[in-house]
Amino acid sequence: MNNYLKIAHRGYSVLKKYENTIFSFQNAIKKNFDMIELDVHLCKSNDIIIYHDDYIEHNNKLKYIKDLTYEEINEINPYIITLPFLFKNIDKNDIKIYIDIKGNNDIIEPLIKFLDKRFDNFDNLLLASFNRNCLKKIIDYNKSIGKENKKYLKKGFITENIFTNVELLILLKDIECIIIHWTMINNNLIDYCKKNNKDVYCYTLKNLNQLEHISKFDIDGIVSDIIL
Repeated sequence: MNNYLKIAHRGYSVLKKYENTIFSFQNAIKKNFDMIELDVHLCKSNDIIIYHDDYIEHNNKLKYIKDLTYEEINEINPYIITLPFLFKNIDKNDIKIYIDIKGNNDIIEPLIKFLDKRFDNFDNLLLASFNRNCLKKIIDYNKSIGKENKKYLKKGFITENIFTNVELLILLKDIECIIIHWTMINNNLIDYCKKNNKDVYCYTLKNLNQLEHISKFDIDGIVSDIIL
């Protein structure tokens, strides 16, 4: 277990209100995490914001992120930032970034356009989602540029399920990484992925008792709420 990536879940913060904020991401770097995990949405003003839920509560009502402009979102919660703001305000440009894509696949094109302008290569990026339609759109982009291109994107499939090898063959076609809930890790999954050059990450570590269970498996990365 010495070589696994230590991945900061929504950055690192002991207070939930600071998750997915500039404070948690800067703190994750200070705490020497290898990778930062963050969640992104596309809002009504076409800004890519860093936020987990599909909705935000305001005046005792739930409002969907997709129906609000960034200005409106920022008025409700000033801690919510955009993806461009993050990259302007982190101290370390070579830290690995794992982007968990929320919402529908409308976000993929503007997200790739932004990343293309921001980075010379995509070596330190992982784009992942529960949504297979989002992953399909990234796969199509990759096929259009070719696997040897420095802007080829590594993709991760996020899941809470256990699959047979036949199912894994289908689900992980053109996917480089599976990100699975820590309770679902099993030796069949590990063996399949090792034989087929697929990385295995698990989420979300919250205490050392969970780590004791996870450490029984030869995985590549742990998404964590605690310092590892």
